[in-house]
Amino acid sequence: MSIDRRAALLRHAVAALLLGWIAFWFVYEVDALRRAAAAPPNPGVVGQWRLATPRAEAFGHWVTKMGPQVPQGAVVVFTSSTGSTTQDFFLTLWAAYHLPRARVIPLQHPQAWKTGEYLLAYDTTVDETPDGRRLSVTAADHVGVLYRIDAADDGPLAP
Repeated sequence: MSIDRRAALLRHAVAALLLGWIAFWFVYEVDALRRAAAAPPNPGVVGQWRLATPRAEAFGHWVTKMGPQVPQGAVVVFTSSTGSTTQDFFLTLWAAYHLPRARVIPLQHPQAWKTGEYLLAYDTTVDETPDGRRLSVTAADHVGVLYRIDAADDGPLAP
C-alpha cells in the first residue's frame, strides 16, 4: 500500500468514527427526551430537565409570561420553594434562559438584595426583604409572583 492510500484510508476511518459517535449521541438524546416525556412529572429532578419536556415547558411558559413586566437589563433575583441550593441553581439557570433581556441571579447571591430590582418567586411568596425594603407585586398567578423591589429609603435628604 502506498502512503497516499494509507492516508486516504485513515481519513475515511476517522470520518466514519466521528459520524458513528455523532449518531450514537443523537440516538441517546432522542431516547432520553422520549423517556422524559413519557415519565410522570417529577419536580425533584430539576437538574435533569431538558428542552421540550412538560415540566421545563411549564416553567418556561410561566417565566416568559412574567417577562414583559421586567425591563431590559434589570437585575432579577430568583427564589423558589425547593429548599435545595442545587435545585435553585438549576431553576435560576432556566429562568435566565427564558429571560434573556434581564440579569437573573439566585437569592443566595451575596449581593442579591443590594443589586436586585425585581424578585421572581416560583411556587412561594416573600413577605419582606432582610434590609426592610418594600416589595410590591408586579404580577402574580397560581405558580408564583414577580415583585418589584423598591429602592432603599436612606432617610431624609440633607440640605
